[in-house]
Amino acid sequence: MKAIQIKKAPLGESEWSSARPAPSTMMQLMDDIASPLALHAGDLVVKVKAASVVRDNLTWAELYTQKPAHLGNDFAGIVTESLSEEFKPGDEVYGMVAADRGGTWSEYVLVRPEEVCKKPKGLSWEEGAALPLSALTADQALFVHAGVDAQFQRRVLVTGASGAVGTYLIQFALAAGQEVVGAISSNTRNAEFLRSLNIETSIQYSDFEEQEAFDIIVDTVGGEVLRSCWALLKEGGTLISIDSASWNFVEDHRALGISTQHTTSKAVFFIVEPSKASLQRISRAVEQGGVQVLVSKTFPLAHFQQAYDFASSRNVGRGRVVLVF
Repeated sequence: MKAIQIKKAPLGESEWSSARPAPSTMMQLMDDIASPLALHAGDLVVKVKAASVVRDNLTWAELYTQKPAHLGNDFAGIVTESLSEEFKPGDEVYGMVAADRGGTWSEYVLVRPEEVCKKPKGLSWEEGAALPLSALTADQALFVHAGVDAQFQRRVLVTGASGAVGTYLIQFALAAGQEVVGAISSNTRNAEFLRSLNIETSIQYSDFEEQEAFDIIVDTVGGEVLRSCWALLKEGGTLISIDSASWNFVEDHRALGISTQHTTSKAVFFIVEPSKASLQRISRAVEQGGVQVLVSKTFPLAHFQQAYDFASSRNVGRGRVVLVF
């Protein structure tokens, strides 16, 4: 089968890693890769119809646990082989394989039980592939780590509200009946877009000092924006960051004295994981209507390097870049 993998580092040089990531020029299209086989209970083999392209995927530490490394985690496609009682050949599915396995930039991919769900009706292949990583991150931030419950309305702030994850944070929180405020760098550039997501209030980071406190803050930006969020958090509230550079913000901010006044508040950094429960919640939200799934641009598989470089640029626009097969 055809699949994208990363070439070995040149002879005499150290192996690729998150500290020394491979450049995009080291990706190659192979046409003689063995197709995966379903071997364990619950396993599926999926013929991939579309796969998302994630910014800076070549810097992920998990990518290099595979030898050779295979790119791609989000997918949408058709089941061709099943050892699952839930799925049969011909089912249309979508999901995200674990970060340390990858391999969705290929004609076929092996999928574990927690990584897959039936594709929501009405979604295109491209939309199905664009959804999982961002939507799973938003779902787990809100419903797993922040404990959002539709029976209780709380005041929620989302930073980076117009970004890939921020758009789903807003939509899922609103659907759960929360009072949501989106924080962005510029209302001029982004306020109209946020209104299209049914958000009534958007603020600029420069206006943080004028805001009332929030029960829940989900940060997607990091840096100074994340540090300033403490002043907006209610005592006993929850502050979550998904910014990869902020993995140790809880300890750092405590050491710097930024968070010391919050004796009962919860602070969390997490990395998204495959979850059938999350995928099922996402599918219900999409099928009930009102959730916009954003695709920035599509590329054929043969243009994988162009797709990756575009996704990692500043001109990507809104939504995910997607490879189509």
